[in-house]
Amino acid sequence: MKRIVKILLIILFILISFLLFTFYKDYSKNREDNSINLGISKTFIEKFKWKQSSYTHDSITFTGNNKDSTIQIKVLKDTNLEKANTYISDKMFMINSLFRGVSSPYPGALSNRIECPEEFKPIKLTNKPFDYYIVYASNRFTYGVCSWDLIKYKSIIYFLYCNEEKSLYHIKLFISNDKEISDYEKMLTSLKCLE
Repeated sequence: MKRIVKILLIILFILISFLLFTFYKDYSKNREDNSINLGISKTFIEKFKWKQSSYTHDSITFTGNNKDSTIQIKVLKDTNLEKANTYISDKMFMINSLFRGVSSPYPGALSNRIECPEEFKPIKLTNKPFDYYIVYASNRFTYGVCSWDLIKYKSIIYFLYCNEEKSLYHIKLFISNDKEISDYEKMLTSLKCLE
């Protein structure tokens, strides 16, 4: 009798494991597709395969890929224009801080300061209502790279505020360093909030 119960429990465990695995596989497959529901125009974002990469109490981050580029869109909900301005100022302060010159911890005969050359620093481009930035990035999508051998991407950091839904879209687009960035700039600056 005990042996039959053990066998039934093992069969039940295998069956539940199989069902959970199948559900997870289907769920994961459905989470990565071309359709994400954002409150912004879809012509540009439909070019990517999307998946939700993180979720917090006040934001959702999506990551999309296509053959030429990777995009990350962080949607900050319940954000008024003042909060959006503060968020953007904080983010850009952090990025610009990566490129500031600092005193060398071990000053020597060659240099007393460590500084990133001007050619690697973020480029600020005027746009209304928020400026956007072009920055070099590493193979891990990080900023602050100051050497050509470490640079893999050009990145556009773009912000879009939608007043109707009170959301700020923080968009980071990463394009291979050997690609021309101007077409991507035009696509990003043409993004609009849906009414």
